[in-house]
Amino acid sequence: MKINRILSVGCSNTVGVNLEEEIDIFDYLKKDKDYTFQGQRVQKYREENNFSTLVARHYDSRLVNLGYSGSSNERIIFSCTEYLKDNDDIDLVLVNLSGQARQTFQHKNGKKFDLDLSYETEHLYEQANISDKGFVEFINFYKDYLMTPYVTHEKQINLYKYIVLFLENYGAPYLITQTVPTDFKLKDFTDKCIDITFDDFNEQAGRPRARGNHWLSDSHKAWSELLISKIEELYGT
Repeated sequence: MKINRILSVGCSNTVGVNLEEEIDIFDYLKKDKDYTFQGQRVQKYREENNFSTLVARHYDSRLVNLGYSGSSNERIIFSCTEYLKDNDDIDLVLVNLSGQARQTFQHKNGKKFDLDLSYETEHLYEQANISDKGFVEFINFYKDYLMTPYVTHEKQINLYKYIVLFLENYGAPYLITQTVPTDFKLKDFTDKCIDITFDDFNEQAGRPRARGNHWLSDSHKAWSELLISKIEELYGT
């Protein structure tokens, strides 16, 4: 199997958030600095060391990484499908799903934002970066009254089914994984998956988390090796 181009979609772990701690950069967006140079260093280090890059490097492939920090499964899945609708030259698709409480909203100004409604509300306000009157009340109302089994379960199950059907129809090899533990088992939807989540995989091996609570390069390297092993089990070498 020759893999020329890989598409990888997911949330902050797909991006490689907190890998920059290995080059002594911590919470760089929260400091009063010129972020341009620092941001370039962070982006470069993340791009060179996240698991998607390591998989692409193994296959000597070009990588399209659509990871976006904080993404809900809805954003992850639709960014994947929208890209594939316009591109028929992807040879391998990696989908790394996130938490079931994350939801995507669109503000009237057109900005889309993701909120994890299992977090404390103060974190949500900062994450959304929207200061409209009534926004706090909206989030509190959503958390208190609209976080129903439909949102956290039925809707998520439909999203899982949709991405599997879409990828089967697209025809390229694919692998679906999960970042954090959820109430769902991927094997109930497809055999082209890894049962253990990224978090559980690293926690069970005793690997240390970054100070920012994500994972460091040893975890990304081990995860990439697991992905490669599963890819070759499913599709050959």
